Amino acid sequence: MSTIHTQEPQFGPSRLTSIRDSVAFKFCLIGVLSLLLLIPLALVEGVADERQSYFFDVSDDIAASWGPALQLLGPVALVPVTVMDRREYTDDSGELRVRERRVRRHLIIPPETQNVSIALEHEWRQRSVYNVPVYRANVAIDATFARPDIDNLDLPDMTIDWQGAQLVVGLSDVRRVVSAEPVLVTTGEITATQALRAGNSVPGIDGDIMQAPFHFSDSLVSANTRFNLRGSQSIASQMIGRQSSLALASTWPHPSFFGHQLPDKHDIRSDGVTANWQTGGIARGLPDAWLASSEQRDLAAPGVGMRLFDPVTPYTLIDRGMKYGLLFIALTFVLVVTVEMLTGRSLHIAQYAVLGLGIAVFFQVLLALSEHIAFGSAYAVATSVLTLMMAFYAAAIAGSRLAGLAMASVQVALYGVLYVLLQMESYTLITGTAVVLIAFGLVMIATRRLGDAQAAPERAR
Repeated sequence: MSTIHTQEPQFGPSRLTSIRDSVAFKFCLIGVLSLLLLIPLALVEGVADERQSYFFDVSDDIAASWGPALQLLGPVALVPVTVMDRREYTDDSGELRVRERRVRRHLIIPPETQNVSIALEHEWRQRSVYNVPVYRANVAIDATFARPDIDNLDLPDMTIDWQGAQLVVGLSDVRRVVSAEPVLVTTGEITATQALRAGNSVPGIDGDIMQAPFHFSDSLVSANTRFNLRGSQSIASQMIGRQSSLALASTWPHPSFFGHQLPDKHDIRSDGVTANWQTGGIARGLPDAWLASSEQRDLAAPGVGMRLFDPVTPYTLIDRGMKYGLLFIALTFVLVVTVEMLTGRSLHIAQYAVLGLGIAVFFQVLLALSEHIAFGSAYAVATSVLTLMMAFYAAAIAGSRLAGLAMASVQVALYGVLYVLLQMESYTLITGTAVVLIAFGLVMIATRRLGDAQAAPERAR
């Protein structure tokens, strides 16, 4: 009797099991799962963006109540003048005629020297779970004025009322003035005190104004004033003097300077910042005097100043950290594959997914905690909780305490490196790139002999 030999189907259960347990299949699984787990990461990022938008809304509400970003102008001298206004028109017979009438205008005279000093002290205002920085500012302005050469204006019919001149200080929102000292006007050896009060809007000067009587003379006239402001977000001053300077001292440690000119000198420390601007001559871009008109916004250009920039809000830190989420997931999976190879125990695809989801859960926990406690404390709690949970889970599914210890060690190392990256402002990209290269090198070392390991059993057959 002949014996009939049957051949096992090429794709039988044993063959499928071999494919499932192969290292190549595991790494393909890692790639697919890593991409799929970007979905929960994107959902967490969406929640972070939504919470950040709430923070911006609260910031705007507090700014509307406490004080917005403020900009100073001046001082300038506002001198009433009477000029002849000539307008051409066509009469009923079709002839071109000229109508003349005397109209009242204002002559704007910028200072010869303008020295502005701002001492800014920040504080915090809280609404719900959000903290918003605001500031109080003490402003000191010293300026000198000289009568300009009126002949250069080419207005022969102009009548100037020097006795009706006003000293004008512009401010984007005069309601934010907490207190103001009288203006000291000095002409030669004579000093007069004038009250500073809110004034009506003037064509050619944007925003609100504060004004005080100001009498010109043939000699140099100086004006000094002091006032206190409340604002938020930023503060700035326009440099309009023939020689201008701005000295800014602030307790805010993260300045962002802006305007047409950066500070000539600045010193940024952990407890605050000092900055100085200097400009003069033709750099101010203004004539010695000009007529204000509603069509000519002569002083509408932005000044120079500082924003209260916060580079380390919880939302920006979390957004920065989530950019490394895919790397964390991939490295976690590589560790799991390594544990499988060492223990000989194959994990289910759902167990891979649970370990990968731990990364997304970490960022969700961090986001929730950082709105109530300091970011460093929130990070420590989130790291501790997620590391313990994933370590116990890894030990249970691998049946090895060593696997749990390895998972805990890798997670602590990854979260520790991420925390260091988040604290860096200028070197985040280069340091993060170095971490990626090191991780890539470790993966290359771990997988360099996988082909040999798979080929050895085949040669043994």
